[in-house]
Amino acid sequence: MTKARETSPELLQELTGLRRRVLDLEDRLAEVQGGAAQDPAASWYEKLFRSNPQPMLIYDVATLAILDINAAALLLYGYSREEFLSMTIKELRPPEDVPALLENMAKATEGLDVVPGVWRHRKKDGAIIDVRISSHTLVDHGGRKAQLVLVNDVTGLRAVEKELLDERNKLEGIIAAMGDGVSIQDSNYKILFQNEPHMNMIGNHVGEYCYQAYEKKAQVCQGCPLARSYEDGQVHTAERSVPREAGVSYYEITASPLKDAAGQIIAGIEVVREITDRRRMEGELQKIQKLESLGVLAGGIAHDFNNMLTVILGNLSYVLSVMDPDEPIYERIGKAEKASLRAKGLTRQLLTFSKGGAPIKKITSISPLIREAAGFGLRGSNVKCEFFLDDDLSFAEVDEGQIGQVIHNIVINGDQAMPDGGVIRVTARNVTIDAERGLPLSPGKYIGLSIEDQGIGIPEAHLEKIFDPFFTTKASGSGLGLSTSFSIVKKHGGLLTVQSEEGVGSIFEIYLPACQGRMTDKVETAGPGPMVPGRVLLMDDEAIICDVAGKMLESMGYQVTCVSCGEEAIDAFTKARQSAAPFDCVIMDLTIRGGMGGQEAIGKLREIDPHVKAVVSSGYSHDPVMADYRRYGFQGVLKKPYVTAEIIQVVEQVKGAAKDGPGV
Repeated sequence: MTKARETSPELLQELTGLRRRVLDLEDRLAEVQGGAAQDPAASWYEKLFRSNPQPMLIYDVATLAILDINAAALLLYGYSREEFLSMTIKELRPPEDVPALLENMAKATEGLDVVPGVWRHRKKDGAIIDVRISSHTLVDHGGRKAQLVLVNDVTGLRAVEKELLDERNKLEGIIAAMGDGVSIQDSNYKILFQNEPHMNMIGNHVGEYCYQAYEKKAQVCQGCPLARSYEDGQVHTAERSVPREAGVSYYEITASPLKDAAGQIIAGIEVVREITDRRRMEGELQKIQKLESLGVLAGGIAHDFNNMLTVILGNLSYVLSVMDPDEPIYERIGKAEKASLRAKGLTRQLLTFSKGGAPIKKITSISPLIREAAGFGLRGSNVKCEFFLDDDLSFAEVDEGQIGQVIHNIVINGDQAMPDGGVIRVTARNVTIDAERGLPLSPGKYIGLSIEDQGIGIPEAHLEKIFDPFFTTKASGSGLGLSTSFSIVKKHGGLLTVQSEEGVGSIFEIYLPACQGRMTDKVETAGPGPMVPGRVLLMDDEAIICDVAGKMLESMGYQVTCVSCGEEAIDAFTKARQSAAPFDCVIMDLTIRGGMGGQEAIGKLREIDPHVKAVVSSGYSHDPVMADYRRYGFQGVLKKPYVTAEIIQVVEQVKGAAKDGPGV
């Protein structure tokens, strides 16, 4: 057994020295550690954290305790430093937001940077603010793993963003509710947005280039309104036509640039509106205006032409009435009379679509008229007519002769379009017209008459011209049938339209105002009894017309006195009454150049004799007197040109009328 070493004074002295060395090392370590706290880099970091205007705080990742906070954060939240250092970051959140906080903190525990985001924080006074957080993991903070948090107060920005979002939602709602199509394109013409009406018109092409999607082209379309807007920054409009199965559709495109805050164009907006109905209405109005302009010219020509034709036809008629039919020249004169009668029919058509030719209307059931006129037009034809007429079809106030002419003209055209036979379908129904129909008619109740054939159809290039006077594709046509029909319907307050496709056929639509009144009772007009020649006063400023008309009447035994104006007619009428040999009938031209015409003169004559038997005559019925002669004091009407039989018939009819004054 080893004997224990005894402690000697030398050993005690050695142990004491070692202890002193340990203490010295500990003192030096403390000095070194204290010196590290005064490291220049550490001092710079401290100053940056404390004085930074950006609110910052440091918290313990494990406990969420706030370890440090700078002055900017104190100012933002309203807490004192001591209060902050006694809190956790959970206390900065509203209670309902804490679960989301803890989920985000789990990323910090895993050593990941927390994803920046906008959160709700609560200030000391209870106010809730929106802050954008950016966190960065610190390896060590006084021996503790911590996060450095940078805070941005974005409460005002969020309010602005919300306001912008609300405005955007409101704008998108307005755009979505618009009936017009709306699209937005970038500066390269790439489609960024389409509302539903735009997609319905053109299809969904978001993400495509407009010129490729809409026009199947490799570059921007020529005349593109958006391209022009990009060039000058202004609003531009263009029209486009798109072929459809049912015909061509027309669209109006309005383009406007979208600019940023600096005024630079960054995109463009296009508003697309279908204007097919508007184009059709404009076309109808142009036809009406064209016909009205031509009508003024045609009416003036027809007036003068009818005066000349009255002389020609009257003389031919007079010669035939007094010539022996066995005369060799009789047949030649008869042919000349027939040609003059054809010319008379031509001028009548001219007058119908001119300012004259006013319809003489009465309330009637239109169904029998439709059947009679259509059937008459197809007599002897290999074309069949099928009728589909509503049983409760409304009455209409029409000139039966003129509307019958319209139906007859259209049916004849349909018959000629089907040389190998076929079917013409005639349909009539009650319709209500409103602004949505896109027709140039006043809103109200109408009779809709449709005449549909199975013929060769009308070329598209001709559709815009078929109602023009003198336009025809027929070798023997005058080109006045449809223009006359159009004018007749217009003067009845209606509309005539056409749809046609080559090889399929044509559909003519006639709209006539319906009325709720009762049918006018037919008044049997007393025909002339046994002919008893008498005295006739004839007023016309054309001496040659007075001459030929006088000869016609004289050939039938009448005594005729001719005057050239209303003043002379009044004088002659007065003298005849005073001489006990009054006139049995007065025939007065409506228009007298430089003198009193028939309308004014009849008023004067009725003051002299309320029962005067008067006939109004004219070659141009631009005045309502010709259409409603009874209202103006006349008992008969004589349209120029006329033949012997016509002038005799009207004189005999007026002479035989009862002396009860003119009808109204």
